[in-house]
Amino acid sequence: MKTYDLDHAATTKLDPKVYSKMKPYLETYYGNPSSLHTIGIENKKALNDAKKGVARLLNCDYKELIFTGSGTEAINLAIKGLAFKYPNKKEIITTKIEHKATLNTCHFLETLGYKINYVNLDPDGFIDLKDLEGKLNNNTLIVSIIWGNNEIGVIQDIDKIAEIVHAHHSILHVDAVQMLGHFKIDLQALDVDLMSFSAHKIFGPKGVGLLYKKKPIEIEPIIHGGAQEFNLRAGTENIYGIIGFYEALKNVHDVYLNQQQDLKDTTKYLYDQLKARFKFRLNGPDLNNHRLPGLLSLSFEGISGHVLQYQLNQRGIYVSTGSACNETSMEVSHVIQALHDHGEGTIRLSLGYGLSSKDILYIVEQFSDILEN
Repeated sequence: MKTYDLDHAATTKLDPKVYSKMKPYLETYYGNPSSLHTIGIENKKALNDAKKGVARLLNCDYKELIFTGSGTEAINLAIKGLAFKYPNKKEIITTKIEHKATLNTCHFLETLGYKINYVNLDPDGFIDLKDLEGKLNNNTLIVSIIWGNNEIGVIQDIDKIAEIVHAHHSILHVDAVQMLGHFKIDLQALDVDLMSFSAHKIFGPKGVGLLYKKKPIEIEPIIHGGAQEFNLRAGTENIYGIIGFYEALKNVHDVYLNQQQDLKDTTKYLYDQLKARFKFRLNGPDLNNHRLPGLLSLSFEGISGHVLQYQLNQRGIYVSTGSACNETSMEVSHVIQALHDHGEGTIRLSLGYGLSSKDILYIVEQFSDILEN
């Protein structure tokens, strides 16, 4: 049975070209880059070359990049690292549709006496900018916003958000994990202070994330040990992972950024074919430039999202009911709950590349078989 992975927002397959660049550092070049002998020094050079390559593609100084074990760790380092550096500021602003990495970091800081202020959203998930401005004050430590939402695809206006945040002399952290594979990110052009990324969303390896920290911003490490990553993330560097991140990001710039219109067209074709046959609610904005390419969140009536997911899985079609971090729960996604009360029949389709019109029609037929019977 042919299978169809429609869950690329959860993770992506490691690109063979990326793996080929990583493989020598899993086998032959095994040295610790902190060691002052040949196999260590050679690996240190390869590590620095990869870091400078990532910095060049993101248009920043490589000393502003801190490699971590995941996007989740990068988010934790941004928010906790700032909180531990400036313990006198006790308010954090975020939204209720953030990734769990942000929300649960904020919940933890609440137990330490921090106040979490949630910005109002419109029905499509866009931030109420006036409400954001009204919540900012002299005690605001940080504003943390997900740029492209991993469940409903809404893309926030980061330029306007940054303008408001910095007018009130606060610090902005942006979760850009889902954006990295779809849009060219220029950190010199973006007026952000901290930004988080992950390699496994862009056909790179799992187990490596990245935090951009603008030079003037100071944070405390949350993992203590050696002096790696400019004394901000202790532990022997994941050389093959960082090299994999660089190679995957090169592929984004060389290949995938040129395929975004095709991905949008395929997504619209799937949406239109489903819309012609079934009634459902599209969660998030319309299919326009303010939505992540390839991502559809659909709420059907009369069927559980988990039942629909199971039935599609039996037919070789892999979807989710929300973020992969929540898939063990039978509850409606916190993102959907933040927008409306009717989310029991919600599934997320996040498409990859290379789906043909024949593939789309097969997928739609399987939906028909399930929903009509």
